[in-house]
Amino acid sequence: MKNKYLVVDEVQKLRWIDSELEKLQESYVRIKFNYCGICGSDVNLFMGRKDTGLPMSIGHEFTAEVIELGDNVTDLVLGDIVTSDINFRCGSCLNCIEGNSHLCESNKKSLFSNRGLAMYADFHKDYLYKIGNIKPLFRGALVEPLACVIHALNKTTPKENDQVLVNGVGSIGTLFVFALQTLFPLLKISIRDINSKKIESIKNIYNDNINIYNEGEMQEEYSVIYEASSSPDGLRKACNLLKKNGRLSIMSHLDGYMNVNYITHILSRKDVEVQFPYLTGSKLNINKSINIIEEFWTDNMDEEFLKIMNISEIEDILKNKKNYNFNKLIITLQ
Repeated sequence: MKNKYLVVDEVQKLRWIDSELEKLQESYVRIKFNYCGICGSDVNLFMGRKDTGLPMSIGHEFTAEVIELGDNVTDLVLGDIVTSDINFRCGSCLNCIEGNSHLCESNKKSLFSNRGLAMYADFHKDYLYKIGNIKPLFRGALVEPLACVIHALNKTTPKENDQVLVNGVGSIGTLFVFALQTLFPLLKISIRDINSKKIESIKNIYNDNINIYNEGEMQEEYSVIYEASSSPDGLRKACNLLKKNGRLSIMSHLDGYMNVNYITHILSRKDVEVQFPYLTGSKLNINKSINIIEEFWTDNMDEEFLKIMNISEIEDILKNKKNYNFNKLIITLQ
């Protein structure tokens, strides 16, 4: 079968690769991509901030349709809609056995032909998850990043009396707000972003449940901060706003940015807990993410938070993502 997929060929340069998908291997699934979200890691790779060999295919926040099954695949059927966290879990290494399969020794095994900005791909069956009854299908592109957020929440465990700040309400920050409001409905949270349009979108959905951080006013400090600004200045602000004995969860993609030694200068005097949650954590977080989106994500959230864009616009999106006034960008591949 003829295929076409997108790679970062050189820094700030994309190229379509024409390929041929060979006979499907017995433990693999052939999928047709429908939608793919844009992650900060995709932007960093494109901009040359991430130290990864090129060329490399991009896009991992996808939804896709199963169009062919290998002989050993029994838990999927043709027409199933699936997603993935692009992380292999062998099930037998020490990390997998101890419940940390996201840290699997074979994590980067890459048993797939290409990533999600493509027409088709062949994936090993163990990467794929059925997304249930999530409709419209583009919402399935939220499953993987929301699972990452759930993993971060599991590590910080916010309490009712915590003062919580979500610093940056782009893709990950918006999903933090969604998850916090869904899983911790009594928790009062604050949000901060330099983009007023993204702030407005959050307020339009959550209204009185959200406080807005105002730069010019005297501010309280926060006991829990979810740092999702993806900027060194944003991270510095988060460090300054964190209370003594607080918890800071850093989810920003800051590969290749300026030196951030100020973290230790500021935080070493506060006796705080700093976490860098990695990937989606347990496989259970993927299933929890699917269930939460299916039950609690609304049409109004689609309208306020999401922007569906054509693959023809991908280069401008990767170059100028921060300038878009939408909380989450999703590419249509249909």
